[in-house]
Amino acid sequence: MNFPLDAGLSARPASPLKGLELPAALSASVSLILLVSFVAGMRLESARLYGPIGQDAVNLIVGLPLLAYSIRLARRSSLAGLLLWMGILLHLAYSHAFYVLGTRATALLPVHAAVVAISMYALIDLLFEVDADAVKNAFGARAPSRLVGGFLSATALMHLSWWGADLVSAITSGPVSRLVEVLEPALVMGALFGSGVLLWRRRPWGFVLAGLLLPKAALMGFARVATAAMASLDGVAINPLQPVAFLLFGTLTLGLTARYLRSIERPAASLPALHS
Repeated sequence: MNFPLDAGLSARPASPLKGLELPAALSASVSLILLVSFVAGMRLESARLYGPIGQDAVNLIVGLPLLAYSIRLARRSSLAGLLLWMGILLHLAYSHAFYVLGTRATALLPVHAAVVAISMYALIDLLFEVDADAVKNAFGARAPSRLVGGFLSATALMHLSWWGADLVSAITSGPVSRLVEVLEPALVMGALFGSGVLLWRRRPWGFVLAGLLLPKAALMGFARVATAAMASLDGVAINPLQPVAFLLFGTLTLGLTARYLRSIERPAASLPALHS
């Protein structure tokens, strides 16, 4: 049985992509570190904030299976799997960067730093090998570039408004970490908006970056839902509309991710999607 993102692969010979051994090994090590981090964190840091617990749960329940699935697809010459793989690595690196930069130092700080470093090394290794022009050519004319590009840019503006409201609330309630507070608008929102514009204009790197940022945005939405749920269980008052909005956002983004990746018309084995 074919999965949604590798439809048609069984009908043609699949020539495994070369150059994936190192990032695959790094990704496997990240998966192991995440499991160790979660178990050790529950035992060693019983007073952990609700945010890390909710986000770690999403990373383990959703992120790691998607990571393994995407690596499997990429090894079968699926360009969709390759883009999804890079998106999951980006999400893992970004989510753990908050533990390294924005929370108090704990015994697990080296573990969180390892997740960030190894995920980024694997992602950079893949990005340096990607041929953006070939990726664009793989999508064809039916790719929903305007729909996805507009969605990414609108998402950036929407999150910017939410971030502004959260920042005002944090400032009025006490000191905040300036470094962490600037990560959201400077990195994620800027990347979402920029990639949306590039994709809208059908620029080659727009097709690559959209493939990374769509799954990252979907996981971010589900992580916010999990964080809100853990906060509620911890007795923290939350706006009940917020988790509903993020759940809808995550579901919609996941659907757009599948539609976008399924619009790829040519497998990676039939074009130089990776530099030799």
